[in-house]
Amino acid sequence: MGRKKRPAEQRSHSAAARRRKKNERKYAFTCCVVLLLLLSVGAALSLTVFFPIETISVSGSTRYAEGDLMEASGLKTGDNILCFRASAAGDRLVERFPYIERARVTRVFPDTVSIQVTESEVNTAIETDGGYLLLSGRGRILEGPNPYPPDGCPRIIGFQLSGTPAPGSYLPKTEQERFDLLREIEAGLRENGLSSISVIDLRDLIEMRLLYDGRLAIKLGSRIDLPYKLRAAAEVIRLSVDSKTVGTLDVSVRPTMRLREINLYAADVWPFPESMRGDYERTIPKIRPMIPKPPEASSSAPAESLPPASPQQPETELPGGEAGEASSAEAPEEAPQEEEEETSDDGELPPLTVIEA
Repeated sequence: MGRKKRPAEQRSHSAAARRRKKNERKYAFTCCVVLLLLLSVGAALSLTVFFPIETISVSGSTRYAEGDLMEASGLKTGDNILCFRASAAGDRLVERFPYIERARVTRVFPDTVSIQVTESEVNTAIETDGGYLLLSGRGRILEGPNPYPPDGCPRIIGFQLSGTPAPGSYLPKTEQERFDLLREIEAGLRENGLSSISVIDLRDLIEMRLLYDGRLAIKLGSRIDLPYKLRAAAEVIRLSVDSKTVGTLDVSVRPTMRLREINLYAADVWPFPESMRGDYERTIPKIRPMIPKPPEASSSAPAESLPPASPQQPETELPGGEAGEASSAEAPEEAPQEEEEETSDDGELPPLTVIEA
């Protein structure tokens, strides 16, 4: 039988075990303190001595100078590459420069910061009392007010802005529905190849209108079936509109389209803003010059007053009485031709044409 430990020995063994555990805890604590000190020293050195910024590179298409971009970002050479927030630097660039859509700032260790810029494109020129404001696809005001819209950019009428928003700001929320509708129309125009739209009229969202090539008013009506209406308008223009067509195209009621040549500035056709009248009047005469209507006396003159056609006939080439017979035979054909020319020159527009979809 083994010898039983006496109470004194048991107490001694327990005290030794407690001392060992206490020493182990002290050692672990000391190691942690030393590790924290090393990390702190390393962090301090990395933030003060190591990783200084030596190069700041700017890439992407932009109209702004690199020096201006670097200054606005708040970054400069010699700063520590770890002591700035990349997202905050990019936000400062977007806020400062209206034409910058996105700015991505990234660290390239050990000593380079890269700024990648994406520039906004002018999608829209909205008409205001002070001029035209240029907008990006996100509704941000890029520039303006300018006296004229950019070439190839449609004029947008109907936005109601109080005052003149500063470049870099966004359209107010009250105009968000109108802007969303504008984006939908622009997407439909691109999809159907209607690149010659010069005016988009959004003054009344129930009676929306477009102006094609400065000479054809397209009535869209409301937002209902808008993709179909734009597709139908593109098809009618492709099949039935030539370089001299001036008038209206009504696609507001599905499935019927009405193409009609008529004066666009009649009050019951389209109440254009007065500022657009000059553009229209300068454009239309180049396409279809206005031919003065002949006097009443001229239109009712008898056929005998017209120059005789007999001297123009090749009488010497026909034997015998054939020349006379040819002249008398051709006379009835000349009269309708002259009458048709009189009708085409009297300035009257063709009747309403209905095209079924």
